[in-house]
Amino acid sequence: IEWLKENEANDILNFHKNAGFTDKENDVLMDRGFIGTVSITNLERKQNQGYTHYLDLRDKEQNDLAFHF
Repeated sequence: IEWLKENEANDILNFHKNAGFTDKENDVLMDRGFIGTVSITNLERKQNQGYTHYLDLRDKEQNDLAFHF
């Protein structure tokens, strides 16, 4: 929990994009040939504002959505 408090949403997204790369069958970005990681979704909350960050790993496209609650 401390790690989450000390890192920004972009740092956490970068962790999920770049962690591992030693065992592609069990890394964060898994690739077992017939199944693998295809996207990363990150939710962020700042006071009454929320953000969804979605990264499609196949197209390398990132979509961000802001919302109020």
